[in-house]
Amino acid sequence: MQFLKYSFLLFFIYFNSNHSWGWTIKECALSNFESDIVHKAEVFGLIKHEFKIKKERCILHVSRKRVLEKKWIIDVCREPIHIKKSSNGGIDVLKRNQDCSLEKESSSFCEELDDILEIIQDDGLIFAKGERQSLSSEHGQVYCSFLLIKNYLEKGKVLDPNNPSLELFEDKKDSCVTEAVREKETFSSETKVIESDKNKEMEKTGSF
Repeated sequence: MQFLKYSFLLFFIYFNSNHSWGWTIKECALSNFESDIVHKAEVFGLIKHEFKIKKERCILHVSRKRVLEKKWIIDVCREPIHIKKSSNGGIDVLKRNQDCSLEKESSSFCEELDDILEIIQDDGLIFAKGERQSLSSEHGQVYCSFLLIKNYLEKGKVLDPNNPSLELFEDKKDSCVTEAVREKETFSSETKVIESDKNKEMEKTGSF
C-alpha cells in the first residue's frame, strides 16, 4: 500500500507539472521554428496583413507585408548589438549606441526598434493562434521571439544560448518562462522528498 501511495503521488506531480509547464529560457533560446500569421484588415477585409517570424537558434528573421514588405534579421547572440534591415535589395546595418530612453534625439536604430516591437505586437502577438505557454504554437513562438528581441535590442543583453540567464526576463513577473522554471524547481524538490520518504518506508518494511 505504501508503495502504491508514493507511486500515485509521483505520477500526480509528474502529470500536473507536465501539463502546467510553459517553456524555459534555454528551450526558447535553443529552439528553431517558423510562424506565418495572416489576418485581414482595411478595406472590408480585402487587404491581408502577413507577419512572418523564423528562428534559427540565435538568428531571427522578421517580416511584415501589407502593400509593401519590411524585413529584418536580428542575431540575439552577436555583438555589437545591431539590426539588419532589408532595403532596396540590399542590407542596412543599424547599430545600438546606447539605451534609447537616454537619447535626446531618436536615432535610426531606436526608430527601427520601435517599429519592430510594434509590428510584433500588433501583427504577431495579437493574431497568433494557440497558447503563449507552448513553443509549438504560433503564440508561444512569437512571444519567445519578442522577449529575445526586446531584451537584445532594447536592453542591450546579448544571449548565450548555452547558458541563458533567468535575469534576461527578470521584469516579466507574469512570464510563462519564470513560471516554468519555478514549476520545474518545485517538481524536482518535491520528487526528491517523496523518493526519500519512499526509500525510508521501504527500508522499514524490508520491501527492497
